[in-house]
Amino acid sequence: MKQLKYIIFEDNSFILFDGCQKHSEVCNRVDIKYAGFCSIDSVDNDINVICYGESISLKKMSSKIDSSIIKYWLTGEF
Repeated sequence: MKQLKYIIFEDNSFILFDGCQKHSEVCNRVDIKYAGFCSIDSVDNDINVICYGESISLKKMSSKIDSSIIKYWLTGEF
C-alpha cells in the first residue's frame, strides 16, 4: 500500500505526491478544491483508493468524492 498526499483542483484534475512534502510546497494555485492524504493499493488487478484527512498548509479538507475522482483518472472506472 502506497501512502501519498494529493490536491484536487476545480476541474477535478489532481496531483499525487510523496508525503514528505507540504501541500503548499507542491502547489499554491487558487483553484484548489480538496486536499489531503490517500492510500493506493492494488488487489487482484483492482485499484483501491482511500482519501482522508486535510491539508493544514492549504487549509483544505478532503471530501467523500476524492477517492472516486482519483480512481476514475487512474483507471477510467468509478
